[in-house]
Amino acid sequence: MTNSGQGTLNWAAAASTTSGGSWLSVSPATGSIIAGQTGTTVTVTANPSGLAAGDYYGQIQVTSPNAVSQIQLLTVRLTVATAGEAPPVVFAGGVINAASYVAPVAPGTFVSIFGSGFTDSTSAIIAPAFPWLNALDGTSVTIGGESLPLYFVTAGQINAILPFDLEVDTSLQVVVTRNGAVSAPQPVNLVSSQPGVFTQAQTGQGIGAILIVHPDGSWVVAGNGNSAKAGDALEIFCTGLGDVSPRLVAGYPAPPSPLSYVIDAVTLTIGGVNVVPFFSGAAPGYSGLYQVNATIPAGITASQQAPLVLSQGGRAGLTVTVPIQ
Repeated sequence: MTNSGQGTLNWAAAASTTSGGSWLSVSPATGSIIAGQTGTTVTVTANPSGLAAGDYYGQIQVTSPNAVSQIQLLTVRLTVATAGEAPPVVFAGGVINAASYVAPVAPGTFVSIFGSGFTDSTSAIIAPAFPWLNALDGTSVTIGGESLPLYFVTAGQINAILPFDLEVDTSLQVVVTRNGAVSAPQPVNLVSSQPGVFTQAQTGQGIGAILIVHPDGSWVVAGNGNSAKAGDALEIFCTGLGDVSPRLVAGYPAPPSPLSYVIDAVTLTIGGVNVVPFFSGAAPGYSGLYQVNATIPAGITASQQAPLVLSQGGRAGLTVTVPIQ
């Protein structure tokens, strides 16, 4: 509790629950803070003793008659797991871009979540079809309390898509639930966009997942002897380009019409040369996948490993390569 105004801030805090009795408490219950002085720590305690397995909800209400906002409410969720059920674990920093394997992440991003105990299955559980479900084999994920559509789940990794309506420039908590056992929350930093290009090695490095489209409409996959030249178009497949317009629903395939364009402008350099994309948006028929299309101009130095970088909002993605002749 801090006083960012003037004078003395008098406050009171009270805990209440909707079920399970008085398992929630707050201390101290009252106090006062003089402007400019160190704030007061208020401790919220949840006591699960005697509670059966299940979810319990409570609320902390903080009031101050002389504050601009006189009432602040904080919702508390307590999950009591079945005895002996080991909860899943999300690793610190374990929520990352599924293409580049780095953070931060943006709304609409196809993410990989690393941890342990996500499933008892020895094989991957994969979403059977669109729309992707919010639970696979008893495992679900929330971020800031909002459910994520899941693509696949293994014991140590979950791939999912972040909803497009998440608040950016903030930190939200990711929680994994498996058969009623709940992980400790892990904070995830959200930005408006942070591009990551998929690569053929699926490591975030090396040749990008790029199609070379020739002027006659024929196309090849970049690499393995296939290189692009001036006049060819590149289709660069990536994720992390943020919100789109029209906005899509996470877990549903992007339609071919109307196309959904990114809101944050994308810049592209190939071999150090600025190349203006003619399309940057959601890849039709997929969820969490974006594509950036651009025509190769003359003047790019020939190289089998020409560096390619996507940037948005001053944030550059990792460098991948594309063969240029």
